[in-house]
Parts: sequence; C-alpha cells; structure tokens
Amino acid sequence: MAENTPTEAELAAAKLEKERLAEEARIAAEKEAALTPDEKLQAQIQKGVEAALAPMKTNLDNAYARVTDAEAKVKEFERKEREAELLALEEAGKHKEAFDKRSADKDAENALLKKQNVELTRDIAVRESLRAHDFRNTKAVDMAFRDVVPGLVQDADGKWVHSSGKSIDDVVLEFVGNPDNSFLLKTKVNSGGGFTQQISTSTDKNQTSVYEMEQGDVLKQAAAGKLRRK
Repeated sequence: MAENTPTEAELAAAKLEKERLAEEARIAAEKEAALTPDEKLQAQIQKGVEAALAPMKTNLDNAYARVTDAEAKVKEFERKEREAELLALEEAGKHKEAFDKRSADKDAENALLKKQNVELTRDIAVRESLRAHDFRNTKAVDMAFRDVVPGLVQDADGKWVHSSGKSIDDVVLEFVGNPDNSFLLKTKVNSGGGFTQQISTSTDKNQTSVYEMEQGDVLKQAAAGKLRRK
C-alpha cells in the first residue's frame, strides 16, 4: 500500500464528515428559508461581524498553533531526557532508584488520566446546560463554555458546582442573562419590526495581552468592542 493512500478507516471518517457537513448545510438552508425579514437582517449583521473578525481569528489560530507546537517539542525533549536519566541509573547498577522513579512517573501519568476523566464529566454537564439556550452558533457555545468552566469545583459528593455554591444551570442562566453576552445568543426580533443592539460600555484597565488569553475570550471581547487598536 502506498504511503499516502488513505486507510479504510480514514475513508469512512471522511465520508461521515462529508455527510455531517451536508446535513448541517441542509438544516442551515431550511432555517434561513424560515427567517423573517428582520431575522435575515440580523443574520447578515452577524455574518458581517464574523467576517470582520476572521483575520484576527486566523492570526490567533497561527499564534496558538506555534505555542502548542513549541510546548509539544519541550515535552518530547523532557521525556527523552528523563528516559536517558533512567537508563544511566540502570547502567550504573542503581536499579532500585530507577524503578522508584519509573513508578513515580507512572503514578503521575495515572493521576493525570484520572483528572482528565473527572473533568470530562464536568464538561459534559456544562454543555448539556448550554444546550438549553439558543446560541448563534457552535463558536458562541464554545465561548460560553470557556467562560463558565473555570469557576467550577467539585462539592463533597463529587458533583460539579460553581465555587459560590450555585448549580451549573444557575451559572449558565446568569451568563446568558448578562447583557455583555447577548451577542452570543440569537436575537429576539420585536413585533415592531426594529431591532436593538446592546453595546457594552465596560472597560478593563488591566488588559491582558491577547496572546495570553484563550482564543474564545479574545473573539468575545473583539465582538463586544473591548479590544483597543494600537
């Protein structure tokens, strides 16, 4: 088999992805056909905002990709260095010390996997709660997700709640009810045929560099007009 020939699994995955995209396009077309004139205007405004943010998103994607690649290279270097250290101990006859270090590394790896599994239950609970609200698109859902998750902790029973003691549903309700987050939700067109656009007037005197922020947070602030051009 040629080196670049896709496997059956890859072909199947590509087929499923193609079908998924086609289904999403069909649903989007049906929704657009059912829109009122005011809702169509809102959709055009949203597309304009997304188009304006597209260059910034591309730059952020590239920056984050470079950071991720650098982190991966550092981890690989550390892994090889650690393995060389253990081999040196074994060659020096210090088998017990090497064994203890390998055991410690394995315990740390298992602890990380356990942590990831626990956090998975949190992520599922948050996304289930977010599904109850009418967000503009999946990007908007991801922004909301990134905003809600950092404040969550596990209570004595292992249930995920906000650090204040509020349930995930209550925290999500507060998030979607905040006027500063209204741009993430589909606009409810009033019966008078007009529309209103809520603009946040809050400012952050201690702005963080965009390269130190989560991408969703950057796009959220940009759409809300909170990023200053230099």
